[in-house]
Amino acid sequence: MESYKKLFDSIKGTKLDLEYEKILQSGNIEERKNFISKNNIKETYEADFIIFSLFFNQTLEDRDKYYIQLLYRDLLMYKEYIKKIFTTPNPNFKTDELVIETNNGPIRLIPLSNYKPQLLNEYRDLETTDRANTCFYNSRNISQKLEENNDLVTGIVYGYTDKSKYLHSWVEVELFGEMYVVDYTMNAIINKDGYYRFRHAKEIERINKATLLNDKINYGNVIDALDAHAAFYNVFRDEILKDLERNESVLK
Repeated sequence: MESYKKLFDSIKGTKLDLEYEKILQSGNIEERKNFISKNNIKETYEADFIIFSLFFNQTLEDRDKYYIQLLYRDLLMYKEYIKKIFTTPNPNFKTDELVIETNNGPIRLIPLSNYKPQLLNEYRDLETTDRANTCFYNSRNISQKLEENNDLVTGIVYGYTDKSKYLHSWVEVELFGEMYVVDYTMNAIINKDGYYRFRHAKEIERINKATLLNDKINYGNVIDALDAHAAFYNVFRDEILKDLERNESVLK
């Protein structure tokens, strides 16, 4: 496991993506080429990042519907990658799912708040922009609340480019015989294969629900103290608990 400092020094998503987005909006092809060269970018994921933006904004209660239509329009410009986009009823989840057919396979989204509307009673930010940047803490909580066995997964996801890295947590669970990702910050349940493709996800750490519940019983006071920096536990759980076991007096 790499050190916390080394891991976070490599996370440079937001600044790069904001700069790259401005260049895309300007339509300046030469400036785009210079930006890619300057930052040693080998791959760009423009269509995939628009898919993320579409999914993130899809269920926001205050989102301008015109903005959603613009995202659809922009996504359909990538005709070599996007085959079609449509909504269809999902009888298992008893709600509609948004399907994006790509050359690499389908990406299917079901709003988490549609499938589990009772979550809105506790997670009032689930259909607002306030759910952004809450993945570490809320993914851990969602993992413990789901009835099904599941894993809390933390890893790297990407923005517009292969240099736009983000540390992120999500939940992986089998539902109706298929593996899905529950992504709190997108208010989404997404087929796992599709999620890993459009987010270019790379796993760093995985913690089973049973382990989370057991840790809550045995080390709850320490985990609560780390909530302000929830990524510490999600990424370095084993190292933290080994240190605690070596220094039992900390828990007394």
